Amino acid sequence: QQQQQQQQWEQEAPPPHSASPQPRQPRQAPPPLAPSPPPPPVPTWESTPESESAPGLAEAALDAFLSAHVEYLGNRQYRCVLDGKVLSKFSIMRVHVAKKFGGLVHQWAVDQRVID
Repeated sequence: QQQQQQQQWEQEAPPPHSASPQPRQPRQAPPPLAPSPPPPPVPTWESTPESESAPGLAEAALDAFLSAHVEYLGNRQYRCVLDGKVLSKFSIMRVHVAKKFGGLVHQWAVDQRVID
């Protein structure tokens, strides 16, 4: 019975490795990918002639707008006076106001003479 198990084991076992390894075939490079088209430009409130001539002006306008329209509630809470949204980080509030009220920020800055 042990011999039968030994023979069965040898039949199921993989063949032993040969002493001389087979040379590897060189890998073929994948076909080149076609270049993808560039993404379309994203219109933002910062793409105005004023901000293109002096990029810091748009940032200054946003900073001034935020100081006038965002309240710090304490305990890392900031509230947008315009829509009542409360966020936990000022950087998130900055993005929120820039996206949602971009045109208003620009008009406010022109009216306040933050940018000309």
